[in-house]
Amino acid sequence: MWAHLRAAGLVLLWGWPLAAPAQEYPVKSIRLVVPFPPGGPNDVIGRVVGQKMQDLLGQLVIIDNRAGAGGALGTDFVAKSDPDGYTIAIASAGALAISYSLQDKVLYDPLKDLALITLVAKVPELLVASTDVPVSTVSELVALAKAKPGRSIMDRRDPAACPTSPASCCASMPASTSCMCPIAARRRP
Repeated sequence: MWAHLRAAGLVLLWGWPLAAPAQEYPVKSIRLVVPFPPGGPNDVIGRVVGQKMQDLLGQLVIIDNRAGAGGALGTDFVAKSDPDGYTIAIASAGALAISYSLQDKVLYDPLKDLALITLVAKVPELLVASTDVPVSTVSELVALAKAKPGRSIMDRRDPAACPTSPASCCASMPASTSCMCPIAARRRP
């Protein structure tokens, strides 16, 4: 038994000089990509998180807004960056799920090319209308849409930028009513 322990000890000691010491992290600045333009909720969250990271890690955290394609451009940049932990992103459901489902040429696979670090925030999405619109519930909105077919009463300019949508509301509206509903869009195979 002692012979085995001595042999194991010698193997460990012999291999010790060959083992490279682990580097401390971070040893340089970190790029925090916000795949949306400055001023929106993702940017605000990114700046708050970046400042806290900088305080905790003692290393500069650079906010890099890379907007476009509902968050897909900035997210693709992170997916293609060196996997060293120095380029990270504040990602959203738009860039991770909706863009990937809606767009034909998203060049990254969120499940294969990105690693989840942590949930940073939950951002509520609200369905609102002008006070001039005579509705205060989703049922009333659907009734209004059915009463006035052909009129656009709901619109989303960039469906990939909205992580949630009133899918059930859109599904029950007349076909002639304009209603962008990203969740009901085609899915990737």
